[in-house]
Amino acid sequence: MMRHLRPFFILILAALVVALLIDRFPGRGEAKSGLSAFDAATRPATRSLALLAVQDNGRLKTLESFAREKLAKIYGRERYGGLEPVLTVLSWAFCRTRWETVPIIKLPRAIDWKRTGRRAGALASHISPQQACRLAEMSAQEAKGRAAQRGLSRLRLRLSLFENLPETIRLVPCRVGAQWHSLDEAADLGMTMIAQAARELEASLQTSDAKRYSDAARRLSEELVSRFEGRYPPVWLRHLEWFYARVQPFWLVSVAYLVLAILYAIRMVLKRAEILRLGRLLLWAVIALHLAALVARSLIANRIMATNSYEYILVMTLVTAIGSAWLQRRRAEPVYGLVGTILSGVALGATVLSPLSRSISPLVPALQSNWLRYHVGTAAAAYGLLYLSFGLSLAYLFTIKSGRNPALARSLLDANYQLIAAGFVLLGVGIITGAVWADEAWGRYWGWDPKESWSLVTLLIYGIFLHLRFVVVGRRRGILLSSVSIVGFLAVLFTFIGVNYVLSGLHSYS
Repeated sequence: MMRHLRPFFILILAALVVALLIDRFPGRGEAKSGLSAFDAATRPATRSLALLAVQDNGRLKTLESFAREKLAKIYGRERYGGLEPVLTVLSWAFCRTRWETVPIIKLPRAIDWKRTGRRAGALASHISPQQACRLAEMSAQEAKGRAAQRGLSRLRLRLSLFENLPETIRLVPCRVGAQWHSLDEAADLGMTMIAQAARELEASLQTSDAKRYSDAARRLSEELVSRFEGRYPPVWLRHLEWFYARVQPFWLVSVAYLVLAILYAIRMVLKRAEILRLGRLLLWAVIALHLAALVARSLIANRIMATNSYEYILVMTLVTAIGSAWLQRRRAEPVYGLVGTILSGVALGATVLSPLSRSISPLVPALQSNWLRYHVGTAAAAYGLLYLSFGLSLAYLFTIKSGRNPALARSLLDANYQLIAAGFVLLGVGIITGAVWADEAWGRYWGWDPKESWSLVTLLIYGIFLHLRFVVVGRRRGILLSSVSIVGFLAVLFTFIGVNYVLSGLHSYS
C-alpha cells in the first residue's frame, strides 16, 4: 500500500510547492500605466525610503513592512503589479485621483459582484475605489445574509484604509508625547526642510518625474534620520526588518521542507544511500534557517514568539522538525525525516497561504507577563512533539498494513511512545504554569475556560495512551496505541483551532 501511495504523496507535495510559488510570485498584474518605468528608474531612492521608521499599530516598523501590510489588507497581496510596495503605497496616498478607477481593492466573495457596475459575466476579484464607495453605501438589509454583511464590513475597512493612508504614514517623530506625525503635519510643526522634501516627493509622484523623486527621497531620508537619530530604531534592526519583509523567510522555509519531503520520498523509491545522506544534511540546514528566521522575527518584535496563532505554528513546526531530525539520527531510518518534513512543510505552507496575519504586533496588555515564555514555550514544544507523534502513528498504520517491515513498525511504535511521554510532561508543565499565570492575572488557578478544559482533555487522552502501553498486549496493541495517539492530536487541533476561532473564552487572543 505504501508503494502505491508514494507517487500520490509526491504529487500532493509538488502541488503545494507550486501553490506557494504562485502565491509568492503571482505575476505583474495590472500595473498602473507609466508607473512601471518610473518604478525601475527610482528603485534605489525607494529603497532608501523603505528603511525609514513608521509608527503604526503600536510599534515602530520600517516603511517597507508598513507598505506590505497595507497592500495585503487592501489589495490582498504584498505587491501590486511587480512594483515596489513602498512606491505603490506612496502613490496611493499622494496621487489618489490617479487610482480612483483602478481595481486595487479586494472584493470579498460574499458580496454580489453585479453591484460593482461591471458587465454581466465578469468575475471581479478586485474593484476600484469608486466602485467600492458605491458598494459601501449598501445597507445591512441590501447585503442579504450574514456572510454578505461580514463581507461588506471587510470592504468598508479596506476602503477606509485606502482613504486614510496619508494620515497613517507617520514618519515624523514627536517632540513631546508618544504620537508620531504624518508628513502633512511637518509644516505645522515648524519642520521646514522635512515639509519641503515631502512636497517635492508628492509633486514628483504626481508628475512621474524620476529625478525629482530621487532627490526628494534622498533629502527626506537624510533629514529624518539625522534630525531624529535618537528616536529611530538602530540601523542594523531596520536593515534586518527590511530584509525579513522582502525575503519572507518562512515562505522559503516551508518550500524547503516540502522539497526535502519530495527528496526523501524519492529516496524511499530508489533506495539510494547518497540521497539519504544529502537529506540529513539539508534537513539540519533548513532547521537552522527556520531557527534563524524565528530569532530575526523575535528581535524585530522585541519579544518572544508564539503569542498568536501564526507564531505558534512557526515554533511548533520547528520543534517537529528538530524531533524528526533527532529520531532519524538515532534510528537511521529515512521515514522519520520524511514524516517530519511533510508535517512541517504542510503546516507551514498552509499557514503561509492562510489568511492569518503575518504582521508583527506588540503584546496585548493581557499577555505582558514573565509567565508567557514558560507557559507558551512549553505548550508550543508539547504540540510540536505531539504533532510528530501523530505523523508517526499514521506511518505505523501504513507500515503494519503492508506487513513487510516489522522491525520498522516496532521502531515507529517505540519512537511514538518517547515523543508522547515527552509531550505529556511538557503539556502538563504548560497547564501548571498557565494556572499560576491565571491566578496572577485573573485571581484564580482554574476556571474551566474552554482552552483550559480542552487542554485537560488532551492531557487525559495522552495519559490513557501511556497507561495502555503497559496494560495492553497482543497483535492489536500497536493499532490501539496509534489510534489513541491520533485521537489525542485531534483534541490538540480542537484546543488550538476550535477554542481560538469557534468557542469564545479568555484565551481567544488570535
